[in-house]
Amino acid sequence: MIHEMVWTILIMSIIMIVLFGRLFMKNKKDIEGTGLLALLMRISGQYNKSQIIQLTKKNNDVIKMLLKDSSVINKGVGMEYLLAMPGWTPVINSESVDGNVHKLLKKLIISITKSININNNSFDMIFKKNLKQLLSKNEMKFDSHVCTKVIIASFFQILFEESIFDLKHNNYLNDLFQFVEFMRKCIIAKGYNNINYKKECITKGMNIIRNNTKMNDIINKFEQENQHLFVDNDMLKESIIFSAIFQPFIISPGINFSDIYGPMFKRIYDDNKIINEIIQNVNNNKIKYINGLLFETLRLYHPFPLIERDIEKNIYNNNKITFKKNTHIFIPIGSYFNKNNSTEKELEFNPNNWMDSKNEINKKYKWMTFMIGQRRCIGDRIAIKVNQIILKSLFKKFNSKENVKKYIIPFEGNTISGRLNDENNPFIFLIIRLAKMLWKGIKYRFGYKTFNL
Repeated sequence: MIHEMVWTILIMSIIMIVLFGRLFMKNKKDIEGTGLLALLMRISGQYNKSQIIQLTKKNNDVIKMLLKDSSVINKGVGMEYLLAMPGWTPVINSESVDGNVHKLLKKLIISITKSININNNSFDMIFKKNLKQLLSKNEMKFDSHVCTKVIIASFFQILFEESIFDLKHNNYLNDLFQFVEFMRKCIIAKGYNNINYKKECITKGMNIIRNNTKMNDIINKFEQENQHLFVDNDMLKESIIFSAIFQPFIISPGINFSDIYGPMFKRIYDDNKIINEIIQNVNNNKIKYINGLLFETLRLYHPFPLIERDIEKNIYNNNKITFKKNTHIFIPIGSYFNKNNSTEKELEFNPNNWMDSKNEINKKYKWMTFMIGQRRCIGDRIAIKVNQIILKSLFKKFNSKENVKKYIIPFEGNTISGRLNDENNPFIFLIIRLAKMLWKGIKYRFGYKTFNL
């Protein structure tokens, strides 16, 4: 209790210092948007920006135009950087990092993605086999732990063309599962951020990469093409190689799928009509409806609840400057849909919104599912395919309302969520955790230089 009180006092002190400083600033109108946003941006170190602009749901068309602009690629040192990066380090999150490191990561991730054929029958069979095996070990219940382990085991086999259940891997599935869960906690600053443990996991992962023919061929080509960038910087090279394989294919999906399926099935269970629709569409092999379940969940419960961009040159629309250079854009999509700013139709969980491309919700908000522009999710096609396999397999196996509710329970098993939306924790604990994340982020902002090229 004393520990929590210290953090409460710390964050309140920071807030008071910043507010006091704002009263005496000469240029008080240098931020468009006041209150909490301005406060958090000041804390996060955005003092060098001429403007900080928050775009909300009413700016939907402007947001789409902005994200599509080819010059808008960097996220800058904003809230995502300050809150997420310390938790990931020394793993590099391709979603958050900027500059040359992002370009290198993206290049390597694309090379790896090209080696994965999602249309091959073996891709489906790997997920189905691992799902069946892991369900049998958990009384046939699909909880969050089984969800995460299916993702880990299947992508491991697809990437390395070896089963993680082979004896030579010596229980590596449980090791990776513990690492993914540890990363989940680090990202939202719950528990101790043990850098040495992360480095041990990276070393173990790199040994598997180096001893795997398929991955080693891809990595060797990457190293030869970019060796001039890694002179006297082996740590960065190892971080990029490990991160390009494990972050987008194992760690992030391991966290995100359980974070997505939790709220998805809570909404499904609120409406028996949806359960009947799912069973009917699965039986008729209607993939659009299965995709609609994923898209509707991403619209209402996206695992990345904020988007940020740095504007590095003037952005024009109809020959008029819409955004000036040296502006930081903040888009809190996690608050896009609530009772104060949305119609009943927008708040309704309805997979049918995605059956017709002319549907109003589909037209307006499809960009939110996997983003658009230069920072669009690289693995969106793979994620959509995995979702199809898992949901079709589950609803074919548990083909009644009673069995669905009894056995498909992805909201059980995890006590925390990567979205900071823990329902069982009092609000004060979320505030304290946010304070911890900000404090770690400020130290990271001024102290950690590993990711510079």
